[in-house]
Amino acid sequence: MDISIFNERFPDERRVSLTPAAVHRLVAAGHHVYIEQNAGLRAGFTDPEYINAGGTVVYTREEVFGRAELALGVSPLNLPDLRYVAPGQILMSFTYQAAVREDVVSELCKKETTVIGYEAIETDTGRFPILEPMSEIAGIMAVTVAARFLESSSGGRGLLLGGLPGIPASNVVILGAGNVGFNAARCALGLGAQVMVLDSDTDRLRYFLRTFDRRVTTDQPYKQNLERAVRFADVLIGAVSVHGEKPPCLVTREMVATMKPGAVVIDVSVDAGGCIETTRPTTFADPTYEVNGVIHCNIPVLPANVSRTATVALTNAIIDRVELIAAQGLDNALMLDSSLARGVYIYRGGITKKSLADAVGRPAIALPGAC
Repeated sequence: MDISIFNERFPDERRVSLTPAAVHRLVAAGHHVYIEQNAGLRAGFTDPEYINAGGTVVYTREEVFGRAELALGVSPLNLPDLRYVAPGQILMSFTYQAAVREDVVSELCKKETTVIGYEAIETDTGRFPILEPMSEIAGIMAVTVAARFLESSSGGRGLLLGGLPGIPASNVVILGAGNVGFNAARCALGLGAQVMVLDSDTDRLRYFLRTFDRRVTTDQPYKQNLERAVRFADVLIGAVSVHGEKPPCLVTREMVATMKPGAVVIDVSVDAGGCIETTRPTTFADPTYEVNGVIHCNIPVLPANVSRTATVALTNAIIDRVELIAAQGLDNALMLDSSLARGVYIYRGGITKKSLADAVGRPAIALPGAC
């Protein structure tokens, strides 16, 4: 199969979909891999490394898409790029469904493309194997970034996250007990912070208590509980995720106004719309803004700032499924791997995800076969 790796154009995206080592695996299996010039450079992988792995570097956007049966990316394509997409092509990337545009979906359908979203690939046991490592990174980075913005030079409260003997540790409040929340809690506890986690899933809260030996405080996200937790938080991390939907807004603007000046808000769910009313996306170049003296940092592609680690983690998660499609063809791969089938948003121009169909006002179709 002809496989292409395109250079990311999404703002702040620094990851690349495959490492040179993964390219070598595909080439050794008899496939052709084309890499757009400098696609891996921001993740620390050079064109000569891809060439040495057996890949072919191409120099235009038109060529990298024109050669591909399967095109791999990290972030979704924007509308200008769709003119390069060939009819019937398979596209794999994260989709950021909450921010998807109807005109982009319309063009993809018109070209009879198949779109597979990394974040929607789900195992029979309910795991999201490609989303998980990115969530792990995002949870850890939410805490380390918050620690930096708590510092005086960043306009924060001038606090050390873990405190010192005779000086209380900072209060970290985490909304959501999923994978992002778990790793945020793990990192914050490791740095010595006092951690509270709020989630409506009692089983997940029980898991947190057991795993962290009751060193976290847990609570339900009722309005009174949220108001109290937010008011005392030095760091507030939004980690709410509702698969395929926009997360609920748990924290109101009025609640944020009760926080201490110089406190920090990081809403990791910003790419899905956010769970805090004062959330809006920021960038690495301009990472923060203030609301009532509270520092907000909401970068949608936070893992991209550790681009090499994130690229290796992403590659490890997707390579087996890329190999399956390349070896078996799309239809056989979807029949053989139900988790891959669950990741299909558009199949040969027809929308198969009801959530996406509803978002753009189009009918959904059933994915052919037993998938």
